[in-house]
Amino acid sequence: MKIEEQNIATMMIQINGLSPFFLNDIPPAEKTAILILPGPRDHSYREEQGIRIWKKNKLAKYLLVAGTNESPAITIEDIRGLCGVSTGFSNLFFCRKAKNTKEQMEWALSMLENYIPTTVEHIIVSTAAYHAPRCFLTFLASVTAKDKRLIISCLPVYNPEKPDTDYFGLARTGNTGIEGELKRIIEYQKNGDVASLDDYLNYLKWRLAQ
Repeated sequence: MKIEEQNIATMMIQINGLSPFFLNDIPPAEKTAILILPGPRDHSYREEQGIRIWKKNKLAKYLLVAGTNESPAITIEDIRGLCGVSTGFSNLFFCRKAKNTKEQMEWALSMLENYIPTTVEHIIVSTAAYHAPRCFLTFLASVTAKDKRLIISCLPVYNPEKPDTDYFGLARTGNTGIEGELKRIIEYQKNGDVASLDDYLNYLKWRLAQ
């Protein structure tokens, strides 16, 4: 493995591995939003587990769900059902038109800036464990590009039907799982869609000082 790949693999492990530590030292729920990133319909565990953990632990006041055009079957009614409400719930923000991860993060940041009345100091990014590090780094790139500081945590969730491969992605190769995400991080760093190693280290130093 090349040094560049080793550094990125280390980042990926840290992002998921430090999550439990950081979630013990975060702003109150009133100043926190959770961003759920669904997958295709056969990956519904992403939103199901993310919302279940959010509800059980009362982690955040605001719930953002950013689907993509690859997950058109997911509706706001599905999300309300998982939340246990049939109508209303003004703190729910929903989108399923993003074309890619960058657009998901830009949409979420625009919700925080323009539609949520409370100043949010902390966002929790929740998605499949193998995908969570790239989502974290993509959101960090979007925040850094606007010269903002925002506490970012990860809430990785796992596919209960494939614990041997999906828990950490170790058996998934090619364009899926950890190997595929590592390749995409390297590729997307080149055009600034994903935070660089320096951006990540600067963020980590700032975060540890909070």
